[in-house]
Amino acid sequence: MAEKRDSDESASIDAGTQNYIPKEPKKKRFVSYLWDTFDKPPEERRLLSKLDAAIISFASIGYFVKSIDQYNINNAFVSGMKEDLDLYKNQLNYIQAAWTIGYMVGQVPSNIILSRTRPRYWIPTLEWASGSDVDSE
Repeated sequence: MAEKRDSDESASIDAGTQNYIPKEPKKKRFVSYLWDTFDKPPEERRLLSKLDAAIISFASIGYFVKSIDQYNINNAFVSGMKEDLDLYKNQLNYIQAAWTIGYMVGQVPSNIILSRTRPRYWIPTLEWASGSDVDSE
């Protein structure tokens, strides 16, 4: 009897695997090439929308503050910083261009390093390096 039960169980397992039909992958819609979340379940889309809103809001505020800071440098230059620092002709433009180029070039290696290390180590290291560079001059 025990042998018959074992053979019956294996037959039902075989029968269960024979009836299994794998699902075909869902065909991607055109909009999913523009925005990834259209082919995801509703719960995941809701979560990703909240994350996108939070990240985009934070990045927009950061860019706005950076722009205000750059405008303040120009206002200070016109208000008397030019005489205090003995800057002539286009020297402020050269300084701003050098800073912008350094900022753009530095983003690539910084993001690569940031993807391989933890931000809690990398960001303080950058701040320390920037501060030690200013202190050494």
